[in-house]
Amino acid sequence: MSFLGRLIMERTKTPKEIDREVMLEDWVSRQLKSIPQGRKLIDVGAGEQKYKKHCLHLDYVSQDFCQYEGAGNGEALQTGEWDTSKIDLVSDITEIPAEDCSFDAVLCTEVLEHVPDPIRAIEEMSRILKPGGIMMITAPFMSETHFAPYHFCTGFDKYFFSHHLERLGYKDIVIEPYGNVYTKLINSIDISLGSEMGAFDKLICLGAKHSLFKYALDNRLNKEIACYGYNVRAVKGINKNR
Repeated sequence: MSFLGRLIMERTKTPKEIDREVMLEDWVSRQLKSIPQGRKLIDVGAGEQKYKKHCLHLDYVSQDFCQYEGAGNGEALQTGEWDTSKIDLVSDITEIPAEDCSFDAVLCTEVLEHVPDPIRAIEEMSRILKPGGIMMITAPFMSETHFAPYHFCTGFDKYFFSHHLERLGYKDIVIEPYGNVYTKLINSIDISLGSEMGAFDKLICLGAKHSLFKYALDNRLNKEIACYGYNVRAVKGINKNR
């Protein structure tokens, strides 16, 4: 690669403060570290179990429906490869083979957009969580179609989570937005850059991406209108079984 090419790539490298994967990894790892040693956690829709490395102090159980293998139906965004061979519990997310109130914590990251009935999924996760247990969910507010045909919703608003978690008797509900609309645009540009695109068009996209950095990094911009996604943490009420 030429010096100019390396310079352009370096100047348009997404800062970690607005990198979606970095933001999610940071939030999830902090939540998991806060759970006491030896507690039993289920990672629902665990896929390739990317966060298992943060659960070495926990009794970790993974669940997934294990029907996506990387190619999907060949449309939209696919991973190419996807290994779920090490999943502990293979089941539908709405019928997890576990007893009521059998886990101290539930983790569900970037899964609900892939579920035909996300409300039933939340109810099922609540069923297997002990009273006083911790529910941790991340989900996009805006997302491209990915893992097709297992993609059923572009995203969820904070009011979706507050309504259903309150209905199920949760307390200490914390719903945090991450990223803003400019963060999302940068991610969309990155996806476009990975496609078959001419050199001049790529240069234009890289310039547009670089110009968006200052807006994506500006925390004053209103995330109430459009954020990238939400991180949710809540505690199950003592007297609720569902």
